[in-house]
Amino acid sequence: MAGAAIPVTKASHWVVNGSLVVETRQNYLLALRSYSHGYEETDDGQLKNTAWYGSNLPMHNVEELNLTVGKSRDVHQRIALSLSTGPSLVRYQMPHNIKTVTSGGWGGILNSSYYEYDVRTYWLPGWSIRGDMVLAANHAFGLSIGGVFNYNSKMPNGGLNLNFLVGKLGPKKK
Repeated sequence: MAGAAIPVTKASHWVVNGSLVVETRQNYLLALRSYSHGYEETDDGQLKNTAWYGSNLPMHNVEELNLTVGKSRDVHQRIALSLSTGPSLVRYQMPHNIKTVTSGGWGGILNSSYYEYDVRTYWLPGWSIRGDMVLAANHAFGLSIGGVFNYNSKMPNGGLNLNFLVGKLGPKKK
């Protein structure tokens, strides 16, 4: 599975996720999942974007890799529910020590400002839990809709997922 999300806040820039999921004949799941997102530091509205194009605000970056195990249950020939959980490793890059720098411009007419900051990188253990409903269009393609919560000490997050599925889908032969 692979997916990308449209950020729901103006401070968010990108969200990307991907999964490799293996299901056994007994409907057990083993998954390796990657999740990344980035958003702007606004310091509760104190920092403003001053760039003429794009953004010059400091960025937070969160990257997570998790290994989950779980169980899937076929509800219908083309519909399945799943629940999985497991440990994760999170790399969180946080801007700090942010300073506004103003340039003199040309004769004081074209003043501009930008931000200088340091980045702290945290490596954090975490835990992930997710539930999905799989809708298989046929045996090779489908969609999954679900919720996910990723916990770690600095940046817990959660949300809704919509993923496009490619692979061998459908009930397992017993």
